[in-house]
Amino acid sequence: PSGGRWYRVARPDTGLRPEEMSGERLRDDMERVSQEEMREWWTKVYDLSKEQCAHRPGARLCKDWNRAPGQAARCEFRRRMTQLLVLSGQVLPFWSPIRDLLPSRPRVVRIAAG
Repeated sequence: PSGGRWYRVARPDTGLRPEEMSGERLRDDMERVSQEEMREWWTKVYDLSKEQCAHRPGARLCKDWNRAPGQAARCEFRRRMTQLLVLSGQVLPFWSPIRDLLPSRPRVVRIAAG
């Protein structure tokens, strides 16, 4: 990046952003607040983002918009922590019964050694 100062932005829920932001864009897109206001906001978002998505409650874009109380959350939008189950090895012969036991449709990834 050339001309002016460039910054990297970190969020409490998603961490350090990969791209840099110009000082001009930073001034246009962000609002200046006191350290204490920032600390309170940062802590609140950090704590909430451990197990809750960033959608507003009841948002229809969210996979969990009509989730029953006590039901596991599925939406991972801006969550710091997610659960990932990994099956490895020769699972193809057992795939049908395994798939039937899973709570949602699994994402299947094949990795070839080579």
